[in-house]
Amino acid sequence: MRIRYLTLANFRGLKDKSFDFSGDNVSIYGSNGTGKTTTANAISYLMTDAPSTGEKDFSPKTEGAHNLNHTAEMEVVDNNGEIHKYKKDFHEVWKKKRGSRTEEFSGHEVSYAIDGVPTKKKDYDAAMEALCGGDAKRALMLSKVGYFAEEMPWQERRKILFDVCGAVSDAEIIEKAGLEELKDVLKMPGGGTYAPEDYMQIAKAQRCTLNKKLDELPARIDELARTLPEGEAAGADWLTDTEAAIQKLEQEKTDALAAASADTHISACQAAVAGIKTQIEKNRAAHLAAQNRHVNEGAKRTGAIREVLHGMEDNLRKLHDEKAEAESKLIYMKQKRE
Repeated sequence: MRIRYLTLANFRGLKDKSFDFSGDNVSIYGSNGTGKTTTANAISYLMTDAPSTGEKDFSPKTEGAHNLNHTAEMEVVDNNGEIHKYKKDFHEVWKKKRGSRTEEFSGHEVSYAIDGVPTKKKDYDAAMEALCGGDAKRALMLSKVGYFAEEMPWQERRKILFDVCGAVSDAEIIEKAGLEELKDVLKMPGGGTYAPEDYMQIAKAQRCTLNKKLDELPARIDELARTLPEGEAAGADWLTDTEAAIQKLEQEKTDALAAASADTHISACQAAVAGIKTQIEKNRAAHLAAQNRHVNEGAKRTGAIREVLHGMEDNLRKLHDEKAEAESKLIYMKQKRE
């Protein structure tokens, strides 16, 4: 595919600019700020909907402009010698709301055209892919700085490199990288050898299973913690059952850790297990602290009740004395009355 002409209108800082490339290889020279990068971004924008510089949220709009059409159009000769024109028109959208006399700004939209005929985005993108040999990423690799090395998924980048340079076998990699132990890891139980990609999928599935088990442990610990009795200290039987449950959880944790250690790709599980162990110890300490707190609170309540009881006994003795004194005084007054 060769570019014959490029025409820009209100595209970033270029108000009205045309280039006659004639389908040749060209170089553009100019001082800073004269539009060299903008021209490259315009071509990449037309082909891939992204600038060659990788700028985020790229917009062809001229800064500070309103109610303008920001357009880029190129005329190309495809691989079959046919000539076509491709155009994008970025513009503001103004709408009049019901009951309002004036229009209000509601955003931007892009209009697409092929050979002067308006078209939909999906049809335009399909035409660009066809123009690039069926793969628009080729245009990204050629026009967008750093796309191949930094943005393309490594699996696709690896495939392209192997297509260009020739594939390298797993055996060669294992030998040259000193990964002899990997041979034993990749052995299948019934004979044969896993492909590294297949084994990674198996390892990920195992990790997910272990993570689910590890995720369940804190909930079970919380459930156990909720069974802590309130009030007086727990009885010996409850403590025995609790200790057995904690030991069971610790054994499950140990089993999960042993299974996780078999997979060198899931060391993160070990950190999670360590955290669970710490949580078990915290819960155990919290349980003992709760027991001591309940005992102390019980002792305080008992002491307070005893003080109240002693006060009531003192009051009762005083009332008995007052009663005896009143009865004696009553007898004296009756005698005096007689």
